[in-house]
Amino acid sequence: MAAYANITPHTEALLHNYFQHIATGEEKNELDELINESAANECLFDLLLNFIIEKTKIESIPMLSKLISREDTMAFPGLV
Repeated sequence: MAAYANITPHTEALLHNYFQHIATGEEKNELDELINESAANECLFDLLLNFIIEKTKIESIPMLSKLISREDTMAFPGLV
């Protein structure tokens, strides 16, 4: 069975606060636990982090392609 990232409204709030640099220490710890919960969650976080860091959208295309093709996590089943 393929793994999927665990996205809930609470997860969205944690990610929002983290990337807006307003997350509390407790929220950061909770996000760490969520990221380490599964390979799919880690892959999603890496994807978001890379999109935030990349200077242009064109630079994000190879990174996205690499993540989509990762067979080890099957984070994006059906796309590989």
